[in-house]
Amino acid sequence: MHTQVHIQTTAQTEAMLLNGALDLAIVGGTIRSEQIALTPLFQEHYTAICAPGHPMAGKTVSINAFMKQPLLFREVGSTSYEVFQNAIRQTGCEVTPAWESTSQEAILEAVRLGLGVTILPSTMIETELRLSAISRIYFSDFSFQNSIHLAWHQSKFLSPVTVSYTHLRAHETRSNL
Repeated sequence: MHTQVHIQTTAQTEAMLLNGALDLAIVGGTIRSEQIALTPLFQEHYTAICAPGHPMAGKTVSINAFMKQPLLFREVGSTSYEVFQNAIRQTGCEVTPAWESTSQEAILEAVRLGLGVTILPSTMIETELRLSAISRIYFSDFSFQNSIHLAWHQSKFLSPVTVSYTHLRAHETRSNL
């Protein structure tokens, strides 16, 4: 078996699945093609964060108050930006980043330096929170998570091992619900 790792937008991954360049992919954004099969893998939870000295550090705030802060986000077109934009649109707020980056690590460093606030995957920031390098912001009226899926082209030949893997993941996911 040959494995390649591509870190890119969901749209780019979807195009690679459709043109046969990829057999399987793990995606976090919205797949638009009905030709792509999806099996849920897990829910990725997100946490709002700021620098420890920020006025919102450790506080419970409304999403409207949070959105008035300098927002540090992934670039427009990235999966995390797209998914957050869709979730926030339902609140009537607009996402207007003060700062954009292709790197979540760079965004985390900007938060540490007090340049603004953001929402990042909870698993990514556990250590930083435990070390008090950053602080959590709680929402009174909003929560955010993203569904992560295993994706493949429905017409693509998948080896028996790959088919078994997709069935195993689907069964594990149903068992954990």
